Parts: sequence; C-alpha cells; structure tokens
Amino acid sequence: MKSLFGAPDRRHKQDGSADNDGQVLSEFPAWTQNNSINELDEEIGALERDLEHGMIPGELRYSARDELKTLKCRFDEIVSSRPNYDQQETQFLHGELNKLSDNIGDSLYTEYDQKKGLARPHREADLNDFPCIPIHPEIVKICNLVNFHGGKVSRNQADKARKILCDYFGRDDSSREAIRRTTGTSVGRNSVGYTNPRFAKAYDRIYGKGSLEGQLNQEIPEEKVKERIDNIKEKMNTLENTENVPQSTKPEVVKETVVSETQVVQWECPECDEHVDLKRKGVHIAAHRRQEKKDAKNKQLIEA
Repeated sequence: MKSLFGAPDRRHKQDGSADNDGQVLSEFPAWTQNNSINELDEEIGALERDLEHGMIPGELRYSARDELKTLKCRFDEIVSSRPNYDQQETQFLHGELNKLSDNIGDSLYTEYDQKKGLARPHREADLNDFPCIPIHPEIVKICNLVNFHGGKVSRNQADKARKILCDYFGRDDSSREAIRRTTGTSVGRNSVGYTNPRFAKAYDRIYGKGSLEGQLNQEIPEEKVKERIDNIKEKMNTLENTENVPQSTKPEVVKETVVSETQVVQWECPECDEHVDLKRKGVHIAAHRRQEKKDAKNKQLIEA
C-alpha cells in the first residue's frame, strides 16, 4: 500500500526537488495539519486578491506574482499528498482502525478506576513506551511507526497510527478519551474546529457597510509584502518538513479518591486502606478484583 506520508513530509533531493521515496521527517502527514492548511490557504488567497486589486506596488508586482504561483503549487502538493486507496484497501484500513481502537481502549484504565484512585502511573508509563499493542505490519509501514517488535508497538505509537487513520476518514474521535471505557458517565470528545464568518458582518454593522473593505483597499508597503511572502514560505517549510518530536511519556493524571465527610458508617479496605461507605463495600471489593484482572492482562501484554 502507498504510504500516508507524501513528498512534502520527506527529505528533498540535493537539487531541492521533492522526493516521494525520501526519509520521512514529519511526525504526522502534512495533509492532516488542518489549522496550518487553513492559515496558508487564507494567506495565499489574501495575497492573490491584493495582486488582483492592484494593492501591490508596481516594482514588486511581477516578483510577487511569481512567488504566488510557486506557493500555490507547493500548497497543492500538500493537499494532494493525501493518498487515494481503492475499495479493498479502504476496507482493510477501516478494519485495522477498529482493531486499534479496541486494543488501545482495553489497555486504558476506566474513568471509574481513575476517579477511585485505582490507576497505577508506572504501569501507564510502561504501556506508553514498550511494545504491547498488536498491529498489522502494513499499518506500521504506511504510518511510519517505530519500535515494532513481535507484532506489537507501544501504545503511543498505536495512538499515532489511530490518529492518522481517523484524520484520513474524517473522524473527530481520535483522542484516547473517546475510546476510554466508562461507567455511566459521558466521555470527552475532541473539539471540532470552526470558523467565524460573522466577524466581517458585525464589523460592517457597527462601523457602516464597506468600512472594513475601505480600510483594506490601500496600497501595501513594500516591506509588508516581502514580510508576508517570507511568512508564508516559513509556514510552508515548517509544514512540509517537520522534524520528528518524541511523543510525551508523561503518565496520565490520576485523580485521588474523595471520601464524603457526610458518611456515617464506614469500612476500611484491608487492601488499599481506603475508607468507604459500608453500603458500597461489595462494589469496592469487586473493583479490586476487576483491577487485578486488568493488571494481569496488561502485564502479559508487556511481557509478550
């Protein structure tokens, strides 16, 4: 299968041209960086409009037009670097994404366990760093994962693959919290990005129709034009060749158990010395047994 990383994510040839087989330098594909892509599209469009409306000084007009053409080509290369898979390959990726979601979800402490203080940070750190999540070799290849051993990768690397696949299929549930098991409470989801098209309308309503356009329809100083072009170039370079940044191995925050002061009859757990309502003694003991089973399973994953 074709890699999910295209030419903009790879080391260029010595002559500066793109290389579809070069070393991958980006942690994530450039086509997944929605915020950067939107900013570039907006800035390139603004420069194009300024040229059309004659707001670029005459001595810079030709060079700015050439720069704009080059930038638009590079932008199109980033957008088109997202691979197009056939139906069979797409179904395969869907299946592997579902498997990754299940395997990663099974390795996470439940929200209930976190609230009760049953999660173990050192165990979380081991799962994040050491190969423990089963994964298909083809996914390792197309997602440019590392530390693939015995058919498994670390949970951080599995997370990376899952996020890339979620971006490919346009899903907004790529965070761990979206697949964390919970007991009767809602699960947090990623925020969905949005634009605010009402700004210009409100501005015109306050200051009068066309006021915003009137402020912008002025010839732009030469140094400002050069600064804008350099700024777009810098963002384009950053998006095309982002150096690998190691993923954080910081363990997830574990919430401490809070015991209500209004409890009258309490029972002290001999295993964790926690004081709980006597009425919830059975529930507390069952949570310990469930946690022991989960720890045993995680230990087998790490040792395998």
